[in-house]
Amino acid sequence: MLDTANYRIIPNECVYSVIEVKSSLDKSELLSSCEALRELKAMPKTAHLPTGGMYTPYRVHGKPYWQLPTLGLIFAYGGSKITTLCEHLWEWCESRPPEERPDGVYVLGEGFLRWTSPKNGLVDPYPQPGAGLIAFHPDEGEDVFFPMMLHLNVLLAQASMWTLDFTAYAGESGLGIPARVYRPTWRAGEE
Repeated sequence: MLDTANYRIIPNECVYSVIEVKSSLDKSELLSSCEALRELKAMPKTAHLPTGGMYTPYRVHGKPYWQLPTLGLIFAYGGSKITTLCEHLWEWCESRPPEERPDGVYVLGEGFLRWTSPKNGLVDPYPQPGAGLIAFHPDEGEDVFFPMMLHLNVLLAQASMWTLDFTAYAGESGLGIPARVYRPTWRAGEE
């Protein structure tokens, strides 16, 4: 959103989803991507202006949020077998709460990983407490792009944003160096 010689500002409040892209996905790259997404998902979203009226919270990862939390996918152009990646992801996720986990993994030529509902076993857009993990191979002659686009659509179709308070990112930064100041010439009591 703002990129200067001294700093770059991308308000986290404006980030709905992140896709970690890899050339090839093996266990090491998968775990590295999981950690990167975990750190991004943990960033607070607090720079908002007060809003009036009713606002319905989102229910994601098994709990309510007043703003859609940052969601994260992993995409790779190739990699290990999808069933092997599923095992590695499951091991990494077992000790972490749902909000820290990737919401999906997509590997060209291999398949994709999605979460299943703890209530009915159907595919869920994001992990919930007690969720399962399922590995898919794409349909014959197809690849992972269409399932990934469907997943992104479900994730982002509900997104909306409170009014951003960009001044919260300014901190102690000034506006610049005053070059000249003009003051009004009116006197007290005059209109």
